[in-house]
Amino acid sequence: MIAELVEYSYYNKLSLVLLMPLIIVFLMCMVDLLRTKLLFKSLFSNQYFYKYPHDSVNTLSLYQVLVFLYMSVVLALFLMFLLCDKTYIYQQFFEAFRSAFYISSSFFIVKYLVSEFLYQFSNKKLHFKQMLILETSYLTVVLLVVFLLLSCVFLHLDYYDSLRNILLIIALLTYFIRFIVLVLNNKNLLSGKVLHIILYLCTLEIVPFVYLFKSYIE
Repeated sequence: MIAELVEYSYYNKLSLVLLMPLIIVFLMCMVDLLRTKLLFKSLFSNQYFYKYPHDSVNTLSLYQVLVFLYMSVVLALFLMFLLCDKTYIYQQFFEAFRSAFYISSSFFIVKYLVSEFLYQFSNKKLHFKQMLILETSYLTVVLLVVFLLLSCVFLHLDYYDSLRNILLIIALLTYFIRFIVLVLNNKNLLSGKVLHIILYLCTLEIVPFVYLFKSYIE
């Protein structure tokens, strides 16, 4: 009886958390449906970039806040997957998610502040801004793929351990594919300094997760 209650509680909590990104995407659609459609197609099409080329990194709109929340929630789920074992997730799901969300939101805030700092001192503000828009839009698509994979894992905890390494590899490969697509599709924007800045930002994103992955496999 107690085991059944614990299982029921876990799936209730999981359902609430998995609904959060979906609700946020729904709100994004309510704010700007066309923009959301183009955003999630951005890895395969540059229409988002051409439609919204004047997004600014130094101002925040409601839509940008929603994108920030979406990315923070999905990244928090990925951090839970990296840092927590099956038993802890099953028994302390909300506590694990809350801690991971603090880390993920702090990470994106730091990334935003670093981007803002680099933008202010960039000699090629237009190119830098355009690359930031593309980099963020591509990351949004990658996180959608990660979210779908994580949902399957958390819904089937019996296969958690066996799927863990596979999902980690898929997530890292998807991230690197995103970077390659970013570079190949936008060679005209990548002058020397802008390329160095984008490489720096991508390194800022990936290094913490490489460290966590190294700690996990050890």
